[in-house]
Amino acid sequence: MKSWYLMNNTPSLSSGGFESDYFNDYNADAIIEMVQSAGQDVIRYNHDLSESNQIKCIIQGTTFTTVLNSMDRTIVGVKGTFNNGDYIYYDGGYWLIDGRTTYNGIFAKSTMSFCQYLLRWQNEKGNIISRWCNLTTSSKYDVGVNKFGKIITPVDDFTVIVTRDSETMNLEYKRVFIDTNTDNPSKVFELTRHDDSLFYYGSDSGIISMIADRTEIKETDNKELMICDYIEPTTPIVHTDDELSYVMLVIYGSTSLTIGGSPRKIQAKLYEGGVYKDNATFTWQITSEYIDYIHYEFTDTELTIWVDNGLNEDTTVTIYAESNTGYAYSKTLNIKSN
Repeated sequence: MKSWYLMNNTPSLSSGGFESDYFNDYNADAIIEMVQSAGQDVIRYNHDLSESNQIKCIIQGTTFTTVLNSMDRTIVGVKGTFNNGDYIYYDGGYWLIDGRTTYNGIFAKSTMSFCQYLLRWQNEKGNIISRWCNLTTSSKYDVGVNKFGKIITPVDDFTVIVTRDSETMNLEYKRVFIDTNTDNPSKVFELTRHDDSLFYYGSDSGIISMIADRTEIKETDNKELMICDYIEPTTPIVHTDDELSYVMLVIYGSTSLTIGGSPRKIQAKLYEGGVYKDNATFTWQITSEYIDYIHYEFTDTELTIWVDNGLNEDTTVTIYAESNTGYAYSKTLNIKSN
């Protein structure tokens, strides 16, 4: 007669007034058994997909009546198996847990949204960062009202939702590609209205909401890597035993020069003890077998260099920058014809 019970360890309830004690003792067992019997296997990832583990959970909302509803789900599981800002690999794609995960004493529950696009950018060191994000059109808010009257937003803008971490906290005003045509991408957006407070769930967890405003593509945008304002990551040359003190050359755009092409801007940065020194100055040296065809202008921190179209063969140029405190770095660039 007890075969219908879900729980294997069914409590023996009595009328002695201790029913709440039994509930507290067995509530965790109830959800574990329910998930094991009715749940499904998914893979949980942390914010940058560097850590993962397989979990069992129950996915709700799998039937829907609109396109937008098809990109939203509810996740239910054992407490501690997932959290805000995690990614769930389910149904052939990544889903971002964007709701505040709550626990009602029996199970944990949250909402999650389907991520259609892998956003890529560079941090200040030139490292390429990527995060899966959820995109919705902001044109659904085309006409609205504020205290000054009606407001209008462009129809080709997106609302972008990403997980909250130390990298995404610095995304404001970054330019990024949002384009599925990877062979010849042309759609570039600037990330504005970076909101890190509305969906902050405490303990540095949550999600970040932004608006992606359509903008123009630039020469410094690397289509092959799908990175806007591309800079060449550099490995510093250190002239002391202090590995936190070095000069970095930041190259904007392509890492090669084109004969007769547009000037390339290079910025020198100094770090001492791991701290960026914004008052550093530099001396520059430019060397090449064909130096007569190479032109440049420089300030204390920046170099602008270009090659005139009189050069008729590919070659290289070496750029050397030394700070006023004695740290130096050199970089060799290729010079190519069109």
